[in-house]
Amino acid sequence: MFDKSGTISLVLIWISLAALIISSTCNEVGTLNSRGDPAFEAFLLKALEVFREKMKDGLGPIPPLDPLLLSNLKINVADDIIKMDLTFHEVNIKGLSSFKITDVKSNLVSFNTKISFTIPKVLVTGTYSLDGLIINIFPLSGKGKYQIEGDDITFTFFGRLFFSLDDIKLSSLLLDHLEWKNVRVVELADFLGGGIFAEKIAEVLPTVGKGMFERFQPKLAELTNTLLLNVLNHELRRPEVREIIKDFIPTV
Repeated sequence: MFDKSGTISLVLIWISLAALIISSTCNEVGTLNSRGDPAFEAFLLKALEVFREKMKDGLGPIPPLDPLLLSNLKINVADDIIKMDLTFHEVNIKGLSSFKITDVKSNLVSFNTKISFTIPKVLVTGTYSLDGLIINIFPLSGKGKYQIEGDDITFTFFGRLFFSLDDIKLSSLLLDHLEWKNVRVVELADFLGGGIFAEKIAEVLPTVGKGMFERFQPKLAELTNTLLLNVLNHELRRPEVREIIKDFIPTV
């Protein structure tokens, strides 16, 4: 029979053990350097190929991501030289499903997974309209088709795995990294204001392209995250996954 102090000590021991267990399973999401399972990671690679196909078809309320059609985007540039309002009336993004998988890791002890992929090239096309001034005097305008390209677009997702008695699923999937490189404006049809201002205009075009990518980046990240989470959880319900993870499923 424990006295009061003995009972308190026992409770403190149990609390310490519980904290140790919780900390071991709630490490930083990026901690994936132990108990990676090659069979499980191979399955994730196959699931990502299903994701590639769903990017073209969409899934339920989630629209296709390749091509991805977005509504109007507005960009405002204001400095001492140029002030302009630029509206992209159509945004048609192509090439997202051409991604190359660069990294897939899992840790079935800390219940984490990491997925990284790179898209070699994305093409954005549509129509635009422009209105503005150069040094508050000379009009700057344009209206017509546009084409913007981006190279080497990288995504990294960290997922939290959840085991039940029957299966495994991703309880969360967070976009940890999204980077666009070498963004360039290839075409802005009927872009007026050349001549002596051509050099300054050429300088601002990369800013326009970068600004546009930054504007649609959150929506792209949201749609990609939602579709990827849905596809992976659907694939994780396959019978062969249970065989892969059987040694990790908690027992009652």
